[in-house]
Amino acid sequence: MALCEITGTVTFEKFRKDGFAIIEILVDGTPTTVKGDTPAEDLRPGLEYRFFGHHTEHIKYGRGFAFQTYILTEPHARNAVIRYLQLAPYVGTATACKLWTAFREEAVKVLRENPAAASAAIGARFPEYRAIQASEKLAAMAALEDTTIDLMGLFEHRKFPKDTPNKAIALWSLHAAKRIRQNPYLLMQIKGIGFLAADAMYIDLGFNPNKLKRQCLCAWHALNTNMDGHTWHPVDMIEKAIREKISGTKIDPVRACKLGVRAEVLVSRRDEDGRLWFAEGKKARDEAYVAEKVRESMGEVYNQPPLPWTVSNDGLPSQHQAEEYMKAIAVGGIGILGGSPGTGKTYTTATAIEYLLDDYDEDDIIVCAPTGKAATRLTESMAELGVRIVARTIHSTLGVESVVNNHWVFQHNEASPLPAKIIVCDEASMLGCGLLAALLAARQPGCRLLLVGDINQLPPIEHGAPLRDMIAAGVACGELREIRRNSGSIVEVCAKIRDEQEWAPDAKLHLDIRSPRNLVLARTIKKYAADRVLLLLQQIRDQKLADPVWDCQVIVAVNNRSSVSRNNLNELLQAEFNPNPPIDGTKFRVNDKVIRLRNGFLLNAKKGDYEPESHLVCNGEQGRITGLTPKRLVVQFPATDRLVRIYPGEHGEWPDLDLAYAVTCHKMQGSESPIVVVVLDEHHGARIITDRSWLYTAISRAKRACFLVGRQGTALRMCKRMSLQNRKTFLQELLMN
Repeated sequence: MALCEITGTVTFEKFRKDGFAIIEILVDGTPTTVKGDTPAEDLRPGLEYRFFGHHTEHIKYGRGFAFQTYILTEPHARNAVIRYLQLAPYVGTATACKLWTAFREEAVKVLRENPAAASAAIGARFPEYRAIQASEKLAAMAALEDTTIDLMGLFEHRKFPKDTPNKAIALWSLHAAKRIRQNPYLLMQIKGIGFLAADAMYIDLGFNPNKLKRQCLCAWHALNTNMDGHTWHPVDMIEKAIREKISGTKIDPVRACKLGVRAEVLVSRRDEDGRLWFAEGKKARDEAYVAEKVRESMGEVYNQPPLPWTVSNDGLPSQHQAEEYMKAIAVGGIGILGGSPGTGKTYTTATAIEYLLDDYDEDDIIVCAPTGKAATRLTESMAELGVRIVARTIHSTLGVESVVNNHWVFQHNEASPLPAKIIVCDEASMLGCGLLAALLAARQPGCRLLLVGDINQLPPIEHGAPLRDMIAAGVACGELREIRRNSGSIVEVCAKIRDEQEWAPDAKLHLDIRSPRNLVLARTIKKYAADRVLLLLQQIRDQKLADPVWDCQVIVAVNNRSSVSRNNLNELLQAEFNPNPPIDGTKFRVNDKVIRLRNGFLLNAKKGDYEPESHLVCNGEQGRITGLTPKRLVVQFPATDRLVRIYPGEHGEWPDLDLAYAVTCHKMQGSESPIVVVVLDEHHGARIITDRSWLYTAISRAKRACFLVGRQGTALRMCKRMSLQNRKTFLQELLMN
């Protein structure tokens, strides 16, 4: 169906829901209804717009027009001209009226093309420098109109995201259409457009399908979007990815990758056996940067502080903890303090910071963690010792400036390092090479960095396994192994899983969450697992043992395609534990438990006379919905000191928020809950994800009690697999060379 166009003046909005609007316009004096997705207050009454879309017929409402996008046109009628002029800076109602009086229908053209004449017509209240800025705005609007129309024709019939024209203009300005015609693969920079969609445009525009560049970019896309955690990939993996997406041409993955190396979008390396590996350019550079900075730090010499403690009494750390801490800081400027649950990592770290304050000011020490909950936990531990330092997330510590092509840009870097003499980073097992590279870039010369983490936990979501590789390469490391926290069978089982020993949960289900036998198996088969989770939480509620929502956390393996997936369990648990009615057009309810699904700023900017404040809310942070309308969510995130207002996106979607009654184990890493319910999922998709580190991490999220729902055999099979060791990196080799 060909794209159609109609032009009309907006009269009023007839209907709106979740970003979708039905609007009446006048087309040559005839009332006409148009409908489509548009932000509130974006289409202004009295202004004329060009709508691009298709005519529709409805058995009840008759003929209409469904638009995909629209642009503002240059007006001619008096009121429309005055409204249009006010879109330019420094042009209010009085100035716009005077411009109309002076130039009539030519007012817009005069201001755009001859700002000096416009300034002279108004006088001192509209000086020429202001007229020039207004002129530049109107010129940009005119050029933008042509570019938008060009892009609409270019994208016609393609299943690109609806906001692709706007995003293309944001990336490449008025040259967007030209840039895309020259290289359609640039579209892969836009979220929602992968290689296949960009490649289809490449072929449709008549480019040579046999070009090696096509295979090169397919290889780059495969490595850039790979979520297995590997930094480096073999040629056969790349060949498979190319063959799956490109047909009808001779495949030569090695030559394609070598072209990528010359273009600096890929990096190649051979292992000690001569086997060839490739990595996406930024990932390889992050790994090399981490190696460079850690190697430099290993040669740094420091005056060692005195041993801060030697005996265990009155709650002080033990001799073992003191010795392992000293191992971590014994050599060089970077050290690692590891340990499994119950060994006192957090308390040891907090105590060390307390003693360091004898020689340093509070401003000399920065404490951070990958998640808000981990930062809060360490802050509380320090506060118990009288230390007033507030731990923050790494992103907050580094200061996020922007997100460019899905990569963070931080305020603190080599050119502007953090003003710290000591940096302590908790939950360091969550650090991938990218985030660790950013942290190392912000470390000024002479600053000591202590990484505190548990290598037995889940590998980072990001690529690489830097903590594993640094320990293997001989970076100073101490490991806490003595169980100090009396947390019953939870910490005992975690220690056995760590040491690859046999273990078994308590199979006699009871709900005494104060019992030392606090790791319990709730036996069930796959078919009844979801009902078993629900029944368990109902018992916790009915026996008044704890709040089933805010004191309990269900942990699952996968987001969907399983009866006990995150999506299915969230729907089931919301219906049971949140009696508030749903709001039309959204799945959320007041008092829902919600989670942020990716890093970024909230809120989406609302149209209006002011620019609302944005809050950095990171991946995995949970909150409570305290207010809800179809046009606004109000969420209290514990990591913030105020309520966060969130508005729907351009097409009515909420920005990466979802229910959090059940979450994946990866989203809970760095967090804790009094009671944890771990679902032992037997779905084939879950078997790919779950291994020893997954189960270890899930169990260790519990502070008071942990219930495993499923079969013991499923848990034991998980413990036989270990995916972290399979991550392909070259960081260890780089550190040891």
